[in-house]
Amino acid sequence: AESADLELVTTEAAVGSDLLSHYVFPDCPEGFELTEEGQDDSKRWQLFCDKANNDTLIFITVQKAIDMSYGVDTENVEYIEHLQIQGFDGIITEENNMCNVVYADTLHNTFVQVYCVGLDREVVVDLISEISFVEN
Repeated sequence: AESADLELVTTEAAVGSDLLSHYVFPDCPEGFELTEEGQDDSKRWQLFCDKANNDTLIFITVQKAIDMSYGVDTENVEYIEHLQIQGFDGIITEENNMCNVVYADTLHNTFVQVYCVGLDREVVVDLISEISFVEN
């Protein structure tokens, strides 16, 4: 299978236990409802579903990444682009009405991802661009 990887070199500076809580996720998009959210030791997530169409969803996640690379399967994708998101290297793929955008936040050693079904690429890029890291 073909793949594209985002390499992430970690630093000591960002390995705090409450690191994930510093990320501010976007507000619930209009027409959607928050159906699940959670956090464990390695990741934090939110799932939004379209109130009118259960086939449309948004999954946002931030995952700690210590000495990891993130592999993106590109074998059957219809669209792939490398891009900069908030100054970090990212990749966007589209396949069968699904859009996945992920970037490596090398300042805080995380992968930030927005995975959507049934939404345009521009909407997905806008959503991931709204995610921010806020110091206390």
